[in-house]
Amino acid sequence: MHRTLSVGAFAAAFMASAVSAQQPMYAQCGGINWTGGKTCVSGASCQKLNDYYYQCLPGGPTSTSKPITTSTTKITSSTPTSTTSVGPSPTGNPYAGKVFYANTVYRAKVQAEANKLISEGNSALAAKVAKVGDISTGIWIADRASVPSIATYLQDALNVQNQSGKKQVVPLVVYDLPDRDCSGGASAGEFSSANGGEAKYQEYIQAVYQQFKAFPTLTLAVSLEPDSIGNMVSNQGIPFCATAAPVQKRGLAYAISVLGTLPNTYLYLDGAHATWLGWPDSLGPTAKVLGDIYAAAKQLNPNALVRGVGTDVSNYNGLDQEVTYHTNLAPYLTAVGYPAHFIVDQGRSGNQNITRSGEDWCNLKFAGLGPRPSANTPSSIVDAILWVKPPGESDGSSDPSSSRYNPVCASNTSFIPSPEAGSWASGSFRAMVQYANPPL
Repeated sequence: MHRTLSVGAFAAAFMASAVSAQQPMYAQCGGINWTGGKTCVSGASCQKLNDYYYQCLPGGPTSTSKPITTSTTKITSSTPTSTTSVGPSPTGNPYAGKVFYANTVYRAKVQAEANKLISEGNSALAAKVAKVGDISTGIWIADRASVPSIATYLQDALNVQNQSGKKQVVPLVVYDLPDRDCSGGASAGEFSSANGGEAKYQEYIQAVYQQFKAFPTLTLAVSLEPDSIGNMVSNQGIPFCATAAPVQKRGLAYAISVLGTLPNTYLYLDGAHATWLGWPDSLGPTAKVLGDIYAAAKQLNPNALVRGVGTDVSNYNGLDQEVTYHTNLAPYLTAVGYPAHFIVDQGRSGNQNITRSGEDWCNLKFAGLGPRPSANTPSSIVDAILWVKPPGESDGSSDPSSSRYNPVCASNTSFIPSPEAGSWASGSFRAMVQYANPPL
C-alpha cells in the first residue's frame, strides 16, 4: 500500500512544514513560491540550487535576509553535527569511474522484442527498442532458484572487464525476505515467517554470499529488499505487515552482517520513494528504522558495512523529487549513524508530464524510459542514477484470477493486460520506449 501524491502536493507538504524562523541543516530556505523560513541555523548558509529551491548547506555565514546564490548547483555531502558518529562505510562511490555492466539476459529479452517488431513491419520502433539492450539494469535474485545464476552473470561481467580493460560495477537486487510485499501481495515471495521463513532466508543469504565471494575483482552494488522499509514505517496498521516487521528487521540485519563484510560489495537498504516516505513526518521514523537495523547488524558483526539507501526502486518519480527526498532525509540518517549516500532508480521515470494520484504504482501506462544509468548525478550524496527495475518486467498481473492479483494492477492508470510480476510485458515496454525521455 504505497503512499503516493502528485509532485505539487509533495512540495506543498514541505512548504507547510517550514514554519521555524531558522531552517535546519539541509532544509529548504528559499525559491520561487517558497513561503517558509529564509534563514539557516549556525554553520549553514542558504544556497541556490535552482530558481525554485534554495537549501541550507554547510559552510559560510548564516543567511540573514535573502538566499545566497552560489556558483554551483552541487549539493555537498557534508553532514550536520550529530551526537552519534557515523561508522565507516565502503570507501568512495562504487560507481565512479566504472562501466555499468549490462547483462546478456536482459539484452536477449530486448532483442526478442525488437525482432518481433521487425516481423510486424515496425522497423522504426524496433531500432529504438534494440538500443535499450545495451543499458545496465538490475539483476534480481528473487528466490533460491535464482542464486546459482549469479555466477553466470558475474562470470560474464568478469569476462567483459578482462577483455575491455574497464572496471565493471554490477547492479544486483537481493529480494527474498519472508512475507515480502506484505501490503500489496503482487510481488509476494517464497518464504513465510509462519513457516520457518527466517531460517530459510538466512540460508539464502549464505548462498548469495558464497556467489559474491567468488568474484573479488568485480564491484558489486546491491539494492537490499525493495519496499521492506516502506512497509515497516507506514504500513504497520496492516496486521500481516505488523507481524512480518520483526522477522524482516532481523533478516535485514543478518543480510548486512554477512554480505556487508565483503570488501567488493556495497549495500543500499531500501528507502521506498519520495511520495511514500519523503513526507516531513516520515523522515525521522524512516531514519530510525534504518539506524536500528544497521545497529543490529553491527551487533552481529562489527565489521559489516552499508553504503547507503536506494530509492524509487520499481517506481516512477522524477529525479528532482527523489533528490529532494534524499537531501531532506540525509541529516536524519547522519543523526542515527547511518551513511547518507543514495542510489535512485529512474528506469521508468522519463515521462513526468502526467498527473499521478492515489495508488498508481502498478504498470503505469504512461511511463517512459528515464535518465540513463550514470554516476554523474545532481547531488554529491547521490552515488548513481540506475535502472534497478528492468523496464519491460511487469509489476503485477491485471488478471483477477491470479493468486497474486492486486486490483491496482487493473486500474485505469495501469497498462492492461499485464502478466505476473517479473514476467515480460511487451505492450507496456513498447509504450515506455515511445515515451522515453531523453528519447532513444
